[in-house]
Amino acid sequence: MHGKNTRHKRQSGNQTFVDFLKKKKGTHQQAADLYHVSKSAVDKIWTRYKESGGRGIKSKKRGVQEGKKINGKQSAEILNHLGQQ
Repeated sequence: MHGKNTRHKRQSGNQTFVDFLKKKKGTHQQAADLYHVSKSAVDKIWTRYKESGGRGIKSKKRGVQEGKKINGKQSAEILNHLGQQ
């Protein structure tokens, strides 16, 4: 699965781990076994939740932000510079 559906499921999964642990339904290892992820993944999610609350477990945008990419002029300058070396 790719795209937004994966992100949504991941976010829901993170919240599911947190709910499982907050309600003391089991250990980190039991959560990992139940949701088919590693214990270290559960540990990281739980740590982010404890440090930042719900914001810490929200899915984040990845990749180059719009407006941060190089433009055609910058690309030409770089290629010119590389050609001079």
